[in-house]
Amino acid sequence: MTAFQLMLLAHVLTDFVLQWDQLVYLKKSRKLKGFFYHGMILFILQTLLLFTLYSAASAVLFSLIVTLVHLLIDYGKEFISSKRAIGKLIIFVGDQVLHILIILFLSSWFSLNAHSFLTDLFVNIVPVQLSLLFFNRLLTALIILIYLCFGGAILIRLTLDVIYRHVDNYMQAIAPEDLHKRDPIKEVRVGKYVGIMERSILFIFLINGEFSAVGFVIAAKSLTRFNQLSHKNFAEYYLIGTLLSILLTILGVLLYQQILQLSVLSMFEGR
Repeated sequence: MTAFQLMLLAHVLTDFVLQWDQLVYLKKSRKLKGFFYHGMILFILQTLLLFTLYSAASAVLFSLIVTLVHLLIDYGKEFISSKRAIGKLIIFVGDQVLHILIILFLSSWFSLNAHSFLTDLFVNIVPVQLSLLFFNRLLTALIILIYLCFGGAILIRLTLDVIYRHVDNYMQAIAPEDLHKRDPIKEVRVGKYVGIMERSILFIFLINGEFSAVGFVIAAKSLTRFNQLSHKNFAEYYLIGTLLSILLTILGVLLYQQILQLSVLSMFEGR
């Protein structure tokens, strides 16, 4: 399970955190340079992560295989791009599901040599069962949190595009002041980062049982948009986006709890 988690962590970091706009443009234009940069980032990051628990030879070889398969999927995706909102949503979700299934298949099909000086050091300091449990919990939380924060931002935007697909340039009708291109504040994409922080705070509080955080986040978020909430169209758009964000976070928390329970059971059953 740990190999799968390490590879999936490398995947989400590469696809969402370490992928800038220019790189996305190069890939959409089918420029090999874009795929080369993307592949190198994935290969280096995954090798470093796997090297923490596995031998250098296993880490390098396995990272090379996963990177090549990842690039084939990404390159093929650019040939089935869609201009329709629902098509973009399906392609985005399908792409991520395919990547996860491939990583799961490869991690279960091939065996890695689980030996590293870091492994020995960690096991000598912390009891084996406790160290594995903590490591699984940390990796699972990081993966889900990155998916929620960065992947969630894309998923929510694509879902809103589907909901408003019959309204041409719907943002112009809902919040025209957010489309002023020369406003340096708007260029920072404040809304995107507010959403990222919102889901981060909710996830951290909810996995620790602090459900009151939901009300706090909604109240704090509403204060910044108080004047705009008097407009019906914007209020509906804001409510849908906020509820989607909260729903994604709750699903992420439930998934985290389920994975953690399965990890604990499998760990102690194997003793």
